[in-house]
Amino acid sequence: MPEIKNMFLAGKMNKSLDDRVIPQGEYRDALNVQITKAEGPDVGVVHNVKGNQLAHTAVAPVGEGHETIGSFFDEKNDRIFWFVTNDTNNYIYLWNVGDPTASAIVSGTWLTFNK
Repeated sequence: MPEIKNMFLAGKMNKSLDDRVIPQGEYRDALNVQITKAEGPDVGVVHNVKGNQLAHTAVAPVGEGHETIGSFFDEKNDRIFWFVTNDTNNYIYLWNVGDPTASAIVSGTWLTFNK
């Protein structure tokens, strides 16, 4: 049986075309998984990766006109940092997963975030 290897270098999801005619490097469907390499019996284990769905609607006390421009998940400490900006000020928020609210740990125009 031949071995099929696909390289998704284009990094583009294409839901418009049929599976049989999708160009090389594009894909039809995707999952948030990570395949880890380790020594021992768990070599090549597939793990779930945190998705990009909103986990909590009232976590950050940001107002109208604010926009999240980035985020970072600290998996080791189970917390999320996200970077928020508006026309006049910039913020870095910290949310410990499981806490009801987040707090702004840094704010100021000197952060120079750009939408």
